[in-house]
Formats: sequence, C-alpha cells, structure tokens
Amino acid sequence: MDAGCGGGAYLDALERDGISRIGADINQKYAGFCRERGHNVVQMDAQAMAFASSSFDSVILIEVLEHLESPRRALERAFTVARKNVLVSVPNIDVIPYLYRYGVVPWHLLEASHLTFFTPKLLETLMLEFASDVEIYYYGKFAHWVDERELYMQLFAAGSR
Repeated sequence: MDAGCGGGAYLDALERDGISRIGADINQKYAGFCRERGHNVVQMDAQAMAFASSSFDSVILIEVLEHLESPRRALERAFTVARKNVLVSVPNIDVIPYLYRYGVVPWHLLEASHLTFFTPKLLETLMLEFASDVEIYYYGKFAHWVDERELYMQLFAAGSR
C-alpha cells in the first residue's frame, strides 16, 4: 500500500517488480491520474485510511508525513493496516544547525506545505509508539563542503510490527 502515492512513481516501480499494490492519495487529480494509468488507487486521506486491520504486508509513506496535520494519526493507521512493516521517508531538519554557519537553508525543508519537521530522533520516537522495532537510515547526501559531518537531506525509517 502506497499512502500518499501522488503521481504513482512508486506504484510504477512496484508494478515493474511484479509486486501487488494499491495506492491512496487525498488529491483527486493524483488519484485519477494513477487510475488512468492502470493503477488501483483510491482517493483517501493517509490520516484516515479506511482499510481493515492487517490488509497489506507493507505500507509506504514517502514524503507524506511532513505535510499532515497529524503524522501520528497517519502512522497509527499505517501500522494498523500493515501486517509486517511501515516504510517512511521525510526531510531531515537536523541539517539546519550545521548549515546555519554557512548561511544556507535548504528551500525544500521550509516549503509552506510542510507542517511537521523531523530529526532522526523525533522520527524514531514517533514510529516506536506503534512499531516493535525501528531502523533509521539517511539518504540524499548533501553539502559535501560542510566540514563537521556528512549531511543527508532525507531520513528513511523502517518500522516492524
């Protein structure tokens, strides 16, 4: 299940790999676009996924949680409808203090549609409310000119039930 599937990029990839999938997006245009391309997509809010418990092996929320009024509610629903795991990616706000001294603020982190901001610890803590185990990964290497540490723009979390 791809919650917040947008234009269907991950649905396309799952299809290429022969994986059974369904998408959901609150945006009617995105849901319609995906359906026109042959995907099984419903118009639905990730914070109120109306599927039965354990309906899917996995639920993915790629670049979704930061746009929601209640990421906690979305994760609670995701872990309810997932049998095995929930996979999440969000922007990593943890880079701001390191970039401050260089006078840089990555525009994507401060988009007006971002309602919630995540550090690795905040994401892990939130996911552990519903998961028995959580692993946090970093991707999207950024700012190779920063001396203090390697910076990654994105966080990826895998939570197991």
